[in-house]
Amino acid sequence: MSLRRVIDRSRVQNDFRQLALYYANYSALQNRSPGKLDDLKADIERDMPKLYKAIEEGNYVVIWSLPHLSSEVVLAYEKEPDENGLRWVANGDGSVKRLNPEDFEKALKAK
Repeated sequence: MSLRRVIDRSRVQNDFRQLALYYANYSALQNRSPGKLDDLKADIERDMPKLYKAIEEGNYVVIWSLPHLSSEVVLAYEKEPDENGLRWVANGDGSVKRLNPEDFEKALKAK
């Protein structure tokens, strides 16, 4: 595994943990989940511009307007899996994990 991928893996984990915090904070303050990137833009673009850019460019896919946040709900994921078919996924409870294709598909279908 290249050093670049190790660095990227650490960054993706941190990005997703932070994104889950922004998402949950917005949900708590507004009494609803963010419906689009613009809802979180001011905070994320200011505090974490690389995260903002990754979402804006589509490298990270965010599930907007979630009815509830839990460990069973996918909040965001990497658009492209790595060379082993694994991808990072953030759940509504702020947990972040790597999933294989089968588990990823199951996670997306969970409500």
